[in-house]
Amino acid sequence: MRKITPAGIVSTLAGDMTAPSGSTDSPMGKLARFGYISYNALAIDKTKNILYFADDHNNIREINLLTGTVSTLATLQAPAWGLTSIALDYNGNLYTSSQGRIYKIDTSKNPAVVSLLTGESLATTPVDGPLASAKFRSISGMAFVKNNLIVYDLYISKEPTKAWLRRVDLNSGKVTTLAGGVNGSPPQDGLFSTVNFNGFWMGMTSDATE
Repeated sequence: MRKITPAGIVSTLAGDMTAPSGSTDSPMGKLARFGYISYNALAIDKTKNILYFADDHNNIREINLLTGTVSTLATLQAPAWGLTSIALDYNGNLYTSSQGRIYKIDTSKNPAVVSLLTGESLATTPVDGPLASAKFRSISGMAFVKNNLIVYDLYISKEPTKAWLRRVDLNSGKVTTLAGGVNGSPPQDGLFSTVNFNGFWMGMTSDATE
């Protein structure tokens, strides 16, 4: 895990680039071991002291930026594709995705409690509606905005890529599609009703503070 300061200085926050990969926790960050870390599955808590990330062993792990301690928060029984994104709400709960599923991780419990929020493994077609019946194709990015999860839902086939920006409203318990779904490229700016997304998003975030 690398760190880049505002001055452009790069350093190793945890792990060792010369050591074999693995999934080992340690109170000393350099001794911790990681496999592949999803580039769009990173989140930092509101104190800016805890960095959460997903590894290729379906673990949600955390680095205490004050002490350098690396620990595992939760391990999910996710499909082979692994965990593809992370979002953090204002109460410190984590949300992570794997293919078409979204999981909630209650960080107030010890150990943290993992539950399926919505979705199924890999739906053929996205479906809006209540959390219990909503479906996602393949989630590659999430951000938390005012008690809503904003989700980038992607479909790749032999035809041009199709993608949707969708909202999981945690107040009403419903999923709706905000924009996208146009088959083709290139990406198109505009109103929600006409905008077009194409290809993978490498990550997403929000500037919302509450």
